[in-house]
Amino acid sequence: MFRPHPPETAPPLVRFIPLFFANCIPLVGVIWLHWEADILILLYIVELLFLLLLAGVKSLFAAHPPKETESDLATVSNATLSDTRGSVTVVSWLPPIYPRNVPYAFGITRRILWLALVLTIILSTVIEPLQVLQQPVFWAAVVALVSGHLVETVTQYFGHAEYEQLSPYGVLEPPARQGFLLVMLLLVLGVLLETEIGSIVALSILVSVKILSDWAVYHVDRSTSVSRFTRWLAGPGERDTADSRTAQVPVPSEEPTARIQADQRTVLLSSVFRSIPKSLQKHLPLAGMAWIVFLITVGQAFSALQFQLITFGLIVGAFVFGTIIEAGSWYVRYGGMEYQRRGDRVVAYDRFFEMPQWSTPLNEIRNVEVASGRLADRFTDARTFSMTSGWDDNDADRIIGPTTNPKKAIETFSLPIPTAAVDFEPLRRGYAVIVVLIPTAVFLGTLVMIGLPSPPIQAFLFLFFMLPVVVTLSQSLWKGICE
Repeated sequence: MFRPHPPETAPPLVRFIPLFFANCIPLVGVIWLHWEADILILLYIVELLFLLLLAGVKSLFAAHPPKETESDLATVSNATLSDTRGSVTVVSWLPPIYPRNVPYAFGITRRILWLALVLTIILSTVIEPLQVLQQPVFWAAVVALVSGHLVETVTQYFGHAEYEQLSPYGVLEPPARQGFLLVMLLLVLGVLLETEIGSIVALSILVSVKILSDWAVYHVDRSTSVSRFTRWLAGPGERDTADSRTAQVPVPSEEPTARIQADQRTVLLSSVFRSIPKSLQKHLPLAGMAWIVFLITVGQAFSALQFQLITFGLIVGAFVFGTIIEAGSWYVRYGGMEYQRRGDRVVAYDRFFEMPQWSTPLNEIRNVEVASGRLADRFTDARTFSMTSGWDDNDADRIIGPTTNPKKAIETFSLPIPTAAVDFEPLRRGYAVIVVLIPTAVFLGTLVMIGLPSPPIQAFLFLFFMLPVVVTLSQSLWKGICE
């Protein structure tokens, strides 16, 4: 809950006392003021989910990139924007947003839904969520909690410029660990919630663990000698999560002797073609988790028709939102790329962010191939070159393109590939049509089934969790017919 910040000049123990009493208030209310333990436990859960959501927003502004060695609860990998350099200022009164942090910010949505799903399943047999959600005192407490955390974010995170010292990992990891700990506790304590005395005992344990977590954060920030468990409980500090300096891309001082820009039309088409299956794969399961939470918590308050309409809205919303996010990320990542020849190096320069993204000597480029599986390239008669650059620990997969003049790219960057290799093999159209029709037919057929007056629950589960598997298999078949 909201953490008061005493003056920095106060003695250390005195500064922790307000935090201790703030956490004890719910327990005192249940024992002496006859507050309902169910409301407070649900409040703890709502607070945690909101903290995760707020952390996702805050992570957009984290100025330091995460360390490459990090691998924990809030880590993302292979995301479109994760290695993008540069920043953008949306409004003058906010710090810049870093595109490389966008995968972290949206990735936390998956964690929020997973936690909501697991906690809903755990508590649904011992707590009546709908009954709690109908009580005005619950929503008054939610408003107070949200307001408190927003004030804390404005005054501490932005007011004291904490974002300048943190990576997105450092912002997201602490609430993610608290969520993991809360799930473990409720799995053990869930049986206690069935009785009034048991609820008080369970709430007492939750409050004690929360005080311990707050003490861990307080202690780690002020001590260099702490136990491994205390450090894990507190979450990573800024010294553990952020590289002290972002490595600069080596760029020769001489002016470019040649430039090849990514073809805008091809990048735009590619972003659309790529985003549709990605949205079905990644965002439909998220909508499915939200649907299950909705069904268990408040589904009984709606009629069958209302429930179907809400379900359709959830499906369409997840698909449209996911498509926009995936397409936008791809276009931002590759739409502004300009590949420059500077001396004996190729420099990938991003015109959107006015910053070089990577650079490599020409003699370190190898394994050059024409990417044959890109449908957009076939539509616009463009080519995209995939390659490996660097050696040993510095090797990386790179692309140059898409470009409508591939032979010029081969000549400009001395790519070790014959010019005849830029010609595509004819696409086996019959197989391609089948590969596209399979997931489309499954998707439309499932929508028809859930639109029936009494749709089977299996149809909903298939749509949310099995259709992404069908799409993945279709993508594998697509790669096979393009090679």
